[in-house]
Amino acid sequence: TSEAYGNALSTFTYLRLIDNTLAKEFLSLAASSGYDREQMQEFAFQVYKKNPARFLARTDFVRSPLFDEFYGFKLALFGGDVCGAVKTMFEEFKGTDLYPKAVAYILRSGEVSSNQKYDCGDAGLEMLLN
Repeated sequence: TSEAYGNALSTFTYLRLIDNTLAKEFLSLAASSGYDREQMQEFAFQVYKKNPARFLARTDFVRSPLFDEFYGFKLALFGGDVCGAVKTMFEEFKGTDLYPKAVAYILRSGEVSSNQKYDCGDAGLEMLLN
């Protein structure tokens, strides 16, 4: 579809600014996945996680957002903004198909520790982690 093509083109553009080899790997993944948005974003997210500063430095002039709201949530967790991510989860995702996906990600990602005390003012996070 044109949306899938647009998503692939945006992601390829970002990755091409970082590394041509990564961009070529991405195109191969995109084609083999049928241009699945989730798989394309996950590829870019993993590139971001390896070196966020380099990712952002090379892509700061690109205006269209690469990641959807769920990957924005994942980026917040990775960046240490647990309270912001949890607020998004409880206020924006609750009642949607993103909510169980976000809960599962919090529990399995390792980005949030049940041994750490988070002062988010939300008892829901504590219940979730325990």
